[in-house]
Amino acid sequence: MVPLATSRPWFMMPTWSQISWSDWIPYSDSYEGFDLFHDPGCVEIEGTRKVFVKFKYPDETVLGPFSASIILDITSPFLKYIRWIDKNVNLKIDKGDILKIGFSESMDEETVTLDTLESVFLLDEGKSSFDALGYSWDEECDELSIVLGGELDFGTIIAPLEDIKDKAGNSIDTSITLTLPYTTHHKLSYIEVSPDSIEVSAGDTPVKITVKAYDTRQEDITDLCTFSWSFMNSSSQGTLSSSSGSTIFYIPPDSEEGEDTSSTSSKDIIEITAVHESDPPVVEIIYVTIN
Repeated sequence: MVPLATSRPWFMMPTWSQISWSDWIPYSDSYEGFDLFHDPGCVEIEGTRKVFVKFKYPDETVLGPFSASIILDITSPFLKYIRWIDKNVNLKIDKGDILKIGFSESMDEETVTLDTLESVFLLDEGKSSFDALGYSWDEECDELSIVLGGELDFGTIIAPLEDIKDKAGNSIDTSITLTLPYTTHHKLSYIEVSPDSIEVSAGDTPVKITVKAYDTRQEDITDLCTFSWSFMNSSSQGTLSSSSGSTIFYIPPDSEEGEDTSSTSSKDIIEITAVHESDPPVVEIIYVTIN
C-alpha cells in the first residue's frame, strides 16, 4: 500500500449546522492522535461527541470519512451540592446517617473505594471522627451516597476528594467543606467534683461540694443536668441541687443512737452521678472519711 501522505480530522458538535474540516495534517507512523481543539470556540463544548477523519494518499486518493464516538471532556469535575438525607443539620450526625455528594458530571465509580473514603472522612477538628461504612452511586453516577460511622454534633468537615475522577480521567480538585452549627443538644462529656476527698464527723455541719458538668465542646452545662449521690458501701442516697446548679452538700449519715464513734473512723466512697437528656450518665467519686 502506498504510504499515507496526510490526514484530515474533523469533529462535529451538535450545535453546528455544517461540516467543518481542518487543514490536512502530515501523517507519521509515530503520530498518536489528532489535535481536535484547534478551534478555540470548541473548548467549552463537552460531552459524548462523534469525530470523523479522512486519509489522503500522495496520488490524491482520499479514504473516509471514518468516525468514532468519544467523550470530549477537558475540564475537572466540581461539587454541585452536599446534603444529608432525611437529616436536619441542626441535629447531631449519628452512625448510619447518609451524606449525599452531587458532582457536575458523571464520575468513574471505579475510582471510589471504601478505603479511599475511610481515609478521607476523618473530620471535626480532631475532637471526633467518622468513617465511611458504605457507599453507592445513582444511575447517572453523578451523585455519591456515603453511609457514615461514628457521630458528629458540631464542627467543620474538611475532606479532600482528589482521588475521585470523572469518566474521562479528570481528577476532582477540591474538598468538602461543611460546617455544622452548634446544636441544641449539648452532649454530656464529663463532670468535675471538688474536693475529691473529704473528712467529716457524723452529725456534723454539712460539707460543701462543688460539681460542674461539661459537654463535648467543654462548655458548662451544669444547669442542664440533674445530679444524685449514693454511698458505695451503704444504702444512703439522695439528690443534689442548689440555686446555681453547681454547688451541692454532703450530709453525713447520723450514727446509730447510743453508738460510740469517738475512737473509730470509717471510710466510704460517694458516687456522684450526672444525667443529661438521653446521654449516658457520667459518674465521679469522692473518698470520704467519717470520724
